[in-house]
Amino acid sequence: MTTETFVKRPARYTGGVPKRGLWIFVGLPKSGKSGIGVSIQNSVVLETDPHGADEYGGVIVDVENWENFKAKFTQAKNDPKIEVIVVDTLDSLLEWIEQDVAKQYGLQTVDERKKGVNNFAVSGDLEFRVKVITKMFMNCGKLVVAMAHTKEKKIDSDGQLLTSYSIYAKGRLAPYILGRADLIGEVLKNHVAGKTE
Repeated sequence: MTTETFVKRPARYTGGVPKRGLWIFVGLPKSGKSGIGVSIQNSVVLETDPHGADEYGGVIVDVENWENFKAKFTQAKNDPKIEVIVVDTLDSLLEWIEQDVAKQYGLQTVDERKKGVNNFAVSGDLEFRVKVITKMFMNCGKLVVAMAHTKEKKIDSDGQLLTSYSIYAKGRLAPYILGRADLIGEVLKNHVAGKTE
């Protein structure tokens, strides 16, 4: 058999930082997620948590709400000097989407029950919007690195895993988002009695 019989397929990753895709780094608060985000060369950090990355330098843009996020994301996507868009954190972004959906239906939260409101429609709209933003991340032509806080895994007294790590997202949304990621990384610091130090 000669090498001529093999077809070389184009590489999505050819070394260095990928040019597109979705990476998600999960970890407890203060575990170092923001530090990873700001250390990526030619990146912009869309900071959705007030004072979340205050101790870091770099190109960090404070984002105050959902509408502002969409505008800043589009601006970063269209800037040829920016190769990586960091979303810090996905939690706040998902919370803003939930608030926007709730407001659309005249609710305080998406979990509220109110006469005349079809809660299946509320859930469907929330799921639709999260799927749209996830696809936007995946197809924007740049690498998107999303930072997310994780729910701590639960272990019984025998050391058996009861629940695994997950991100803060309603219902089926966490597996949907995580299932679309090209890479999921867990960021850890010293864990002492369930706390990050």
